[in-house]
Amino acid sequence: MNPHTNQRANFVVAPHLLARGGTMDLEASGTRSAAIDVIGTHTKRAALRLKQSTIALVFCVTTSFAAENASAADQFLRCAETESGGACSIYMASVIQLIANPSAFHGKRVRVIGYLGIEFEGTALYFHAEDHQRSLTDNGLWLQVPAGWPAKTTGCVSRSYALLEGTFNAQLKGHGGLYSGSLEEITRCTPWRMTTTTSK
Repeated sequence: MNPHTNQRANFVVAPHLLARGGTMDLEASGTRSAAIDVIGTHTKRAALRLKQSTIALVFCVTTSFAAENASAADQFLRCAETESGGACSIYMASVIQLIANPSAFHGKRVRVIGYLGIEFEGTALYFHAEDHQRSLTDNGLWLQVPAGWPAKTTGCVSRSYALLEGTFNAQLKGHGGLYSGSLEEITRCTPWRMTTTTSK
């Protein structure tokens, strides 16, 4: 075979092959683009389903956790007095219970006994006398009271144990945010004196 003829034939055929190859490349490119679009659509749908499932799971877990916490909190509530309709009007609690379970008592009327300290920017009810003496404010409840409180007729004096009734606010931390909650709308302050009995 004449080498020149073969080269000429190759020269003639080559553009045709290139044109065909170019068309095939375009077709393949279009197919790949369509496939990528389909994959992208499926990926977006899968991501949306995953997001929805995650939200649903978080909601279920949160609801369950809140229900468990509410159930656990209820065990600390001891009703001291009830209204005529049977609803509890005031709960009995210790300073420690109020500090340890603030959400259970928040917004509720409570009756609590503690060590009373009355001073400028530091009127509070403490768990123990030593907490007041050593300024352990984390172990105390800020008392939201007007100037001149308590009235002398109540018999309550500073640096003594007293029984108070008021509304517990877990969010109000008192002066400088130093306390573990507060008592507001205080309607009662009675000296608490321990009585002793002697055996005969």
